[in-house]
Parts: sequence; structure tokens; C-alpha cells
Amino acid sequence: MERVAGFGFALAAEVVDKFVATLRGKGKGTKPSPSHRDQTRSRLLRSVEASGSIVGITEHTVCPDNLGDATRRDWIATAKRFTAWAKRRRHIEFDPLEEVDIPAVTNAEFERMAFTVEQARAIIDAAPVRPVQDWRTKRPRASAEVLKQ
Repeated sequence: MERVAGFGFALAAEVVDKFVATLRGKGKGTKPSPSHRDQTRSRLLRSVEASGSIVGITEHTVCPDNLGDATRRDWIATAKRFTAWAKRRRHIEFDPLEEVDIPAVTNAEFERMAFTVEQARAIIDAAPVRPVQDWRTKRPRASAEVLKQ
């Protein structure tokens, strides 16, 4: 196949589709889910379109800046696997993401904390009425003990 470095989006989309067809599932010999394939294809096509070509892909064209650390890591890892695959298959001459490191995911900014009284009250108030609560409001003199007998 011709190299796609300077070619248009349609040829790059064909290369993306070939890559997506080679994806494997997590288990040995399994296939990924259709939603995973669609998500991978969508991410890669968005990156190629933003950069203009496969070799134009950079860390900044791979994913939007407003993504969380874990999502950003996934997007960059997917793009790195794709560009490395394209280089091995000789669709491109060099891997534009070879020097890019996959960012580490840190959750240092999110500490686990107990709910405040106001937060707990808001959660309880937002919960739907359960059948037992509804039953008691309709029959205030009834008791659960009477029902068990």
C-alpha cells in the first residue's frame, strides 16, 4: 500500500479501519466489543482530522485538554499503539508519537472524605420513595409484624 503521510483523510481513514480490524480483546483469542472498536475508530479519526495526517498527530491533537487524567492516558495510549502499528506496517516512515510518554494517572487532588450532614440529607431527599415507605404513608396504623403473621 502507498504511504499515507501526505495523503488525504480518506486514505488515512482506511489505515485507521485496518488498525481497528486488528484489535484484540482482553482474553486470549477474544475480540473486542463493537463499542470498543467504534470508540477507538472515533478517537483515531478525530486525531487524524485535527492534525491533517497520520504523521501530523501530536500529543495535543490526540485529545482535548479538558479530559481527566485517566481518559487522557487512554487516548494517548491508543494513538501511540496506532502510530507504532502504522510504522511497523510501513504506512508511515516515522512514528510521530514515539517520543511521547504516556502520562501517569494521579488522584492526589481527590481525597476521600465523609459526607457532610447537608450532603447526606440531600442524597436521602433525592432518593426515590421506596415501596415500604410508600406503604406506611398510606396505612399509618399498619405494622410489618401484622403482615408477617
